[in-house]
Amino acid sequence: RTTQTTTEFEVTKQRVSFRESKNTLKYKKSKGSYFLLSLCKGFQNNNSLSRHKMSSPQTKRPRKECGSEETRPNTNSGVVSRNDPRFDTLLLGKNPRFDPKEHGPAVIQILKQRDPSFLQNIVQKALDNNLRITFRGGGHCYENFVTNNKDGVLIDLSYLNQIYEESGLVVLEGGCTLWNVYLALYKQYGRTLPGGSCSSVGVGGHICGGGYGLLSRLHGLTVDYLAGVEMIVVKDGKKAQIVRAMKEDTNPEHKNLFWANTGGGGGNYGIITKYFFREKELPLAPEYAAVINIAWSWSTLTLEHFKAIVSNFGNAVQKIDTDESMNGLFAELLLNHNTNSDSQIAMMVQVVNVPGETRESLQRKAQHFVSLVMNPPDAKHGVTLPPRVHSNGFSGHRRGAQLVVSEDLGDSATVPSTHYSWLDATHALNGSEMPRRAKYKSAYHNQPFTEAQIIAMYDVLNMKGCINSAEGFSSVIQVDSYGGKINKVARAATANVQRNSILKLQFQTYWKNKQDDDVCLQYIQMQYLCIYGPHGPRPDNQLPPEERKVDGCYVNYPDVDIEDYPLMYYNENYKRLQIAKKQWDPYNIFHHEQSVKLPTTTTTT
Repeated sequence: RTTQTTTEFEVTKQRVSFRESKNTLKYKKSKGSYFLLSLCKGFQNNNSLSRHKMSSPQTKRPRKECGSEETRPNTNSGVVSRNDPRFDTLLLGKNPRFDPKEHGPAVIQILKQRDPSFLQNIVQKALDNNLRITFRGGGHCYENFVTNNKDGVLIDLSYLNQIYEESGLVVLEGGCTLWNVYLALYKQYGRTLPGGSCSSVGVGGHICGGGYGLLSRLHGLTVDYLAGVEMIVVKDGKKAQIVRAMKEDTNPEHKNLFWANTGGGGGNYGIITKYFFREKELPLAPEYAAVINIAWSWSTLTLEHFKAIVSNFGNAVQKIDTDESMNGLFAELLLNHNTNSDSQIAMMVQVVNVPGETRESLQRKAQHFVSLVMNPPDAKHGVTLPPRVHSNGFSGHRRGAQLVVSEDLGDSATVPSTHYSWLDATHALNGSEMPRRAKYKSAYHNQPFTEAQIIAMYDVLNMKGCINSAEGFSSVIQVDSYGGKINKVARAATANVQRNSILKLQFQTYWKNKQDDDVCLQYIQMQYLCIYGPHGPRPDNQLPPEERKVDGCYVNYPDVDIEDYPLMYYNENYKRLQIAKKQWDPYNIFHHEQSVKLPTTTTTT
């Protein structure tokens, strides 16, 4: 990049041309050029973008040789521009399928100060120069909503990663990741949040999308504990301002802004700088967990075996959903694609303790759930194919990895569990790994699977052909237990509307190379089509929620293939989200392909 003689940035239909001759730097000034030049050259005063003083256009500079001290990035400014050797690496999120070179931002602004006014100044400068703003916390967005920002500004919030107390509230800054949140809350307070299992996920998008994880059947969603948010918003389309919206606010607009961040998803209303929680309201962290991990090999698995396992799993989750004493149990069925002779499907069961509960009680609950799957008393067919058990409880339970089994259960009626401290179990169940090209879909089920859906799963997971030639290909339908305390909250109490489901599905397909994009994307789309038909898991709003078979999709697993995403993500809660949009972002400053749209007609509260 240092040998290029011409670099062009297109800025809102204006173009800034930089041409470097042998000894001089010349540029053509246009609207927005001062802002881009100041970003590319760094701040003279790191406290504010607006305090940067431009050097004279006629300033002559010696040519900088590659590798010399003068060509090193200006790391003090926090600005990474296209001619910076870090740019390509920092631009990519966790999914290398999204190549932002053609439609990506001109600069990445990495926050170097945690004062919200610093971020406010950056947003203001972008507004003044008509540059679109996107922002990133952990970089896990499943679709290309962040880097698809041609010649705009991408703000990296990862420096905002502190956890502390402020005015009697626990503060999680918007750039925190889940693991450092769990660790800090555990060490400082002995408490936790019922968030996700992937440790590198950022709380910025995770919480405002609902925040679901292995403790959610016991404690509900993360947003059920949210006390407030601090945000950078642009109400008039011109001026960035810092606002706080608290749960107890009586102002209708502030109440709507708070509510919109309890499941409305990220990138809709502004940039969240802080989440607030009340320490005494946070769930106590469990002391320990019992874990069972079993698997069945595809090489010996018949359609009848598969039907029994999947059907019984759904029925077992439905059964325990009526028993509050089983809320500490989380179960996950991993239906991996039958790719090779080592392929298998697996089931993981974790039970955590409540205060006063013994380890023996956890073992009994875990064993009871496994028995409901293997030999249910009220099912037509038990599972006649014995599973194999991993003696350590954990191994490859995410992303299509295969379980390394070490023990054949045979005819034994007891499946052994392994006990861990809860913190160790949480760390071991982390789903992070090296980034791969990927595509995801999701679904909520209010009832167990139909036989037709199970047969469709079996067929698509056994599909061979061109997908098997895709290097690094793997695919899994992940079926998680849901319900419990989640469903004790009214559908309108938070923006997260799915409060009647017992199962939550995540469809995942992974591969290595760009040339296999089309075939792998077509494969996961066909999975979805075969199981749900052309409209996906569309909720039947003619029926009461508890009678619907499916209830849409999870906003934190975005899928651009969904046609009617307002219905699928938000259903009846979408109108109030639109009201909040009109109140807090009426000029649609913050938007992406599936963001909340402004209402087209006058809507009243």
